[in-house]
Amino acid sequence: MIEGVYSNRISQGKLGGAGLGISHRTRSQPNKMFPNLTIRFSSLERRSSRRQFGIMLGQKVSDMFLRAKFSIQNLFSAQADPSTPLSDAIFTVLDLETTGLEPENEAITEVSAIKYKNGREIAKYTTLVHPQIPIPPFIEKLTGITNDMVAHAPDTQPVLKNLAAFVGPSPLIVGQFINIDILFIRNHLDKKDLSKLKDRFQLENAFCTKTLAQVAIPGLKNYGGSALARYFNIKNPGAHRAENDVKTSAQTFYGLLQKIQQDNPALKTVGELRQYQGPPITEHDAIPAILQQKKPDSE
Repeated sequence: MIEGVYSNRISQGKLGGAGLGISHRTRSQPNKMFPNLTIRFSSLERRSSRRQFGIMLGQKVSDMFLRAKFSIQNLFSAQADPSTPLSDAIFTVLDLETTGLEPENEAITEVSAIKYKNGREIAKYTTLVHPQIPIPPFIEKLTGITNDMVAHAPDTQPVLKNLAAFVGPSPLIVGQFINIDILFIRNHLDKKDLSKLKDRFQLENAFCTKTLAQVAIPGLKNYGGSALARYFNIKNPGAHRAENDVKTSAQTFYGLLQKIQQDNPALKTVGELRQYQGPPITEHDAIPAILQQKKPDSE
């Protein structure tokens, strides 16, 4: 499901003579960014002269979404401009579930990305993915995602197109071991002839909660996702499901951000946070890092 906040009427695109619109319902609480109107998008509708039917954006994502010409994208485009104040920045917290750790040989089984501003969720994209290869029994047990669950899920290519459309140009991507997720995405974009979208998934624009925690909280014995969640008293009852892990990583990130700013009152911009985190991991370094980190065991 995609959720978001929008202050104007959605413009309709055309799909073979049929219009495309968003069905919505109003939230009970106003939004500070757009006080006049607060809407949660819950479904995508294709409208024809004879009938209407809704397509829920959840585990099954329609290709219609890829060609929909509505302006929500511009509203939620995060900025990688280093001068952007942290209070204005939109961070996209991302997590993948996969059949294993090596991008070259393994496949994606679930994607979740949630956009946050000042710790508040403003938009969401989550879906299961058909991996085209069997999910090993160990991974089924670890994640709870079974081969039956993904049997009718969308393929990787439309999911990655939707994800790229959702994150927008120059997003500020956040996650635990985020280099692993970005490398998986970039590798599969190449495999699916979508290399032109790789510039939306740049390691240099990413913030890793593990790396930030190593700087902000020196001396911890473990900087895995579960250890950091315990440090900030965050509960994740559904670990290794992408959306649950995204929400845990988001709470961890904003907990870290609060501590970092308390310890460094002058740190106020995206660029200053990037400098605080240290040199970005490079694509050349990321592959061996994946194999060393052993993501499932470290979380």
